[in-house]
Amino acid sequence: MTPAPDSASTSANALTTRASTSHASTREKLLDVAARHFAELGYRRTSVAAIARELSITPSAVYFHFENKEDLFVAAYDREAGRLSDVVLDPSRAAGDGFIEQLMLGLATQLPDYPLVYRVVRGLEPTLMPRLATGEIPARLRSALAVALRRGQEEGSVRTDIDREVMATALESILLALLLTTVQAQGAGRGERALAVRELIWAAIGRRPR
Repeated sequence: MTPAPDSASTSANALTTRASTSHASTREKLLDVAARHFAELGYRRTSVAAIARELSITPSAVYFHFENKEDLFVAAYDREAGRLSDVVLDPSRAAGDGFIEQLMLGLATQLPDYPLVYRVVRGLEPTLMPRLATGEIPARLRSALAVALRRGQEEGSVRTDIDREVMATALESILLALLLTTVQAQGAGRGERALAVRELIWAAIGRRPR
């Protein structure tokens, strides 16, 4: 028979749970405020002290959760990019014909709703790009494209002699470049660019969807 935990042990566990919950809650609030400041002011003009002041905490409390301002920016960006990826880059929705077009449209139309990611894609934070380029969106995009290519091969719309992983990496670069160009041009010529890329992709991977 398992002995019942003593009251001291139970109290200690309860305190640990509350502390963990409080830590997570503070971190999420920090990311909420930081994402807004970074999106509105940019990395250089954003002050950790201002973020802390809005939350009625000290800057040292911010640095308890994040090593420095750059780590705070990257964490806020990754969280927002993850939410965008959940909406647009769900591999379970991937289908061969039409998926790439849906992906391009989804990224272009949803992006403005994620202002920090939108700021980065517009090229306004070039000094941080080396850290951000290997983040959530490229990885999720490659995964979704690989699934779409596999299903396309199974359905007969995509050539079976291509390496899905290699092609997914190539398509990721093409689509992100298209997205970057479209956003920086503020949508001008988006239709023509998307059509040209669509033709290029389907010429490479298989027949054009009807």
